Amino acid sequence: MDEKMYKYIYEELLRLSDDGFIVVTPDGKVADINENYCRFLGKERDHIIGQNVFSIISNSHMVDLIRSGGRDECDVHRYTRGDTHDPADKFVVVSRSCVFNDQQEAICSVAQVKFSQQTMDSMQKLMQQYAELETFKTNY
Repeated sequence: MDEKMYKYIYEELLRLSDDGFIVVTPDGKVADINENYCRFLGKERDHIIGQNVFSIISNSHMVDLIRSGGRDECDVHRYTRGDTHDPADKFVVVSRSCVFNDQQEAICSVAQVKFSQQTMDSMQKLMQQYAELETFKTNY
């Protein structure tokens, strides 16, 4: 596959997911972020890309992760007041990782943010579909 094809696949994966995704460079600039995360933060994507991550998420761990070359799996992140669109959105579950090139140099950090409300919405939808199926089975 060529580089252009990977770009299209990458963009579609970010669009399809209910999760938030962010990519941060070693100097702390936001290289990419998906629309779900933008909505959660209450900011426009065009205003986030290129900004220092600390101006968007004041207590971000993304730069520290690049420096340590580490990984956080299913960590609970608590946002600082004012960093999110809704003040009630204080906590998320996030997995973060440093990304290395072929020379084992840290080139960025990536994070996947799980939104509890979206998880609950998905669960409610599944429960509703299950109830409808059970009703259908009972009536026929």
